[in-house]
Amino acid sequence: MESDKFPSAKFKGTIEPVLDWTKDGEYNVTAKGTLTVHGVDQPRTINGCIFLISAKNVSNNFISFSQFKYLHSKL
Repeated sequence: MESDKFPSAKFKGTIEPVLDWTKDGEYNVTAKGTLTVHGVDQPRTINGCIFLISAKNVSNNFISFSQFKYLHSKL
């Protein structure tokens, strides 16, 4: 994996459709953006599901990978 040379990967994109982050619910979404692995950028479209619980406490629309991984494992 060359972890010393490439210690991280990143995904930068948008979630569609636009969600109302103040309303609880289960939403099927698509993340469209660029995945960078080993220094190479590649376009990606990733389907998923976002669960909002107590959404009124959400201060922004950022979800960390660890949170996404947890939610994805529940599908």
